Amino acid sequence: MGFCGHLLTHKAAKRRGRGPFRENRTAALVRDVSKSGQSVTITQNGEAKVVVMGVETYDRWRAAMTLLKLIAQGEADLAAGRTVTQKDAFRRAAAALL
Repeated sequence: MGFCGHLLTHKAAKRRGRGPFRENRTAALVRDVSKSGQSVTITQNGEAKVVVMGVETYDRWRAAMTLLKLIAQGEADLAAGRTVTQKDAFRRAAAALL
């Protein structure tokens, strides 16, 4: 992949005398990330600032975060004693679907 993590911002590039961050490098980054399916972390002064990822990777990440949130909510309900029997849960689900 053409980009492996550290990219210069326009401001940083000017300070270092390397000229502006060109659109063709941005296009190459987008192409590489889209093709590889991997994300790229962009750093500034050695600190991670931005993560670039393809839409499919982002969609999978969002779905995973949604599932983790549901699991956390379920665990909180269990800890707080907000539970029902399996029979009652299925009865409620059937009633909601009708």
